[in-house]
This record gives sequence, C-alpha cells and structure tokens, in this order.
Amino acid sequence: MVHDMLRLCNQWPLTRPFSIVLSFSGIRKMEEGKDSEALLAFYEAVSQPAPRSLLAQLHTLTGICLAKLGRPQSAMQCYRKALQVDFSCRSALYQSALLYRQLGNAQAETEALRLLHKAASLPSCGESSSPQTPLLSSDSLLCCQALSRFLANPSPPGIQHALAQRCLHSER
Repeated sequence: MVHDMLRLCNQWPLTRPFSIVLSFSGIRKMEEGKDSEALLAFYEAVSQPAPRSLLAQLHTLTGICLAKLGRPQSAMQCYRKALQVDFSCRSALYQSALLYRQLGNAQAETEALRLLHKAASLPSCGESSSPQTPLLSSDSLLCCQALSRFLANPSPPGIQHALAQRCLHSER
C-alpha cells in the first residue's frame, strides 16, 4: 500500500494523493466500525480533485456510511451523485437496490436491480479491444480487502437471482 501511495505521489499533482490518503483513512474507519469518522474522511476526500471513477466510489462509500448511520435519504443522494459523476458505477446501483430493499420499496428495488443487470451485462467503459490497461484505476487506488467487501457487486446471475426473488416476493 505504501509503495502504491509513493507511486501515485510521483504521478499526480500534490492535491490528488491527499484524496487517496483520506479515502484509505475512511475505509480504515469503516473497518473499525467508526462510521461517523469515516463519513468525515469521505466528505473531505470528495472535495479534493480526483478521477471521476474514484469520486464515484467515494460518493458510494459516503452513502454506505450514511445508510449505516440511519440516514437513508442522504445515502440515496450520495448514490445518485456517484452515478452522476460516473454512470458506470455499478456499486452505487447495487447499494441503492440494497437500501430500497431495507426501506421496503419493492418497486424501486426491482428497477435498480434491472438497471444493475443491464449494466453488468454490458462491457464496462474501461474495457477495450486493446490489451493495454490504464496506469491508474479506481480499483488500484482503493485496492484492499475492506473496499472489496464494502463495494462488492454480485455477478449477472446473482443479480438475476435477486431480481427473481424480489419479483416472487412482490407477486409480479
């Protein structure tokens, strides 16, 4: 992790690594169950210059903290911001579906799952026919076990299964 941070500091202007450091700080606080402190770190991180995909993930993490703190409407606003910043942010769609389920809004959950399935079935914007990979991605910037736990997305068959269950429970 330290090696990655040093590499980023050499490649980006001075302000950008600060948003990454704040991101790691927020993730660490989430792992410790300190969601209020994580929320503050994520609020600070989203105010810093960063790539769009990283900002989208930060908005999603902010939403997760807000949902855990019992602020579902604010969480949903963060998920919307994530999608506005990067419309390919599947984790924001998935988290909104989970939140709609928690709130008992079957229709909105079903719609979010349908959008997520459609998005998961399409190649992501980052995929191309060339074998080259970008030097930096939000995944490499925020690569850690905790992040994958917080931002995990189900596979397309998993999404179909969740959608089928929701439809059965809603008698659709």
